[in-house]
Parts: sequence; structure tokens; C-alpha cells
Amino acid sequence: MTASLSLPLHADGVNLSMEELLAYKNQAVFWSTPTKSLWSALAGQHKSAHIGRGMDFNEVRLYQPGDDIRAIDWRVTARTGKPHTKLFSEERERPVMLLLDNSGSMHFGSTLLLKSVQAAHFASLVSWIAAREKDRIGMVVYNGHRLRDCRPTARQEGPLRAIHTMIESHYESLHQKPGKLIMSAAIKQLCYLCPKGSDIVIISDFYALKQSSHSLLDDLRKHNQSFLFMFLTP
Repeated sequence: MTASLSLPLHADGVNLSMEELLAYKNQAVFWSTPTKSLWSALAGQHKSAHIGRGMDFNEVRLYQPGDDIRAIDWRVTARTGKPHTKLFSEERERPVMLLLDNSGSMHFGSTLLLKSVQAAHFASLVSWIAAREKDRIGMVVYNGHRLRDCRPTARQEGPLRAIHTMIESHYESLHQKPGKLIMSAAIKQLCYLCPKGSDIVIISDFYALKQSSHSLLDDLRKHNQSFLFMFLTP
């Protein structure tokens, strides 16, 4: 974050502070798998269809020629009198890319908070859930004036960079007149940064989404899993 920004320390529903977005780190545990959760409902448990020697036990079945003898389950073998082997499901990382709309139409809301603030809270929660699932997190933020982005990064660095990006973009959008940058530019940047096989989360009211952007979204869906969240004025 640039030193020139004078950012608020406490949540007021209009500005964004580091403290209020960091608070979702502790909330992520209540949403994470294996419990029924937001992220498990969105993206599943990130397990590949490949069965082999991995981190998580999957099942026991009868031994077949070619199976690794190191995986034999000797207890089941002794109990049944027939050789059985353990199977493991392999965990595979899925990068998570967020696109957050922070343009002028998002700066409306109830007496409690702006849509843009609520959307940033949701984006922070998703990023911390993804980090807890050991996925890399990246982000593109669009505010009508300029694009800010951060490439997919693992562990806590991913959510922290996303939070800094959101705060900077939000502060700029509050203190400038509406910009002319269109949303398709943000989607193009997302296409550029997004590794194939990513989970894409787009958070917006979609007022700035033009018909010409639909083909870009279709291209993203060819190689990635996409989730669109629409924020309406309460």
C-alpha cells in the first residue's frame, strides 16, 4: 500500500480498513471443508479423480496385480484372508482468481454499508477460505479509473495482497469522479492472469457488463470453473 494513503482504522460502512478485512481470517475456519460450507459448495473439495498414493485415505479394495505392495492393508487382509490394498485420493491445487467490481455503481447501499464494502468483505472471506484450502489466490480489481491486480500467490501472502489491492482501489474510487474504464478491460486482464484450471469468482452488480464481454466470459469458462455473485442495492 502506498504511504500517501490515509486509510481509516475502523469500519464505518463507507471506507475499508485493514482490520475489518483481516477479521475474516478467523471466520474462514467455520466455512472450510469438510463441513458443509460456502467454498465446498462452490468448488468441491479439490480432489482429483486420480486414485493413487496421495495424502488422503480413500478406501480399501481387493489387491489387484500391479498394486503397490506397500499399500497393502494387513489388518483387513488378516481378517478376510484375502489381500486388500489401501487407495488414496490425491489433492490437487486449484488457483482461485477473484474479479472485484469497485466501480461507481457499487457505491450505493443501505444505511449500514455500501455494496462495494459488502463485496470487499465477501471477497476477503473467499480469499481466506481459499488460503485455508492451500490454494493460491490472485485478484483483479476494477474501479472505473484503473485496474489493479495481483498474481496467484500461496499461503497468507495471497489474501494479504488481495486486501491491500482492494483497499487501494476502494480509496481511489471514493475520492475521484466516476471513471470511463469499462469492465471488459478487467475481464481481459483476468484472462491474462488466470492459469488454466482455476476457480474464478466474479463479484459485481454487473451494471457495467456489456454484451461484448459475454464472449470473454465464455472463453474463461472453457478451461476454468466460474462463479458469479451479483450484489444488489439492499
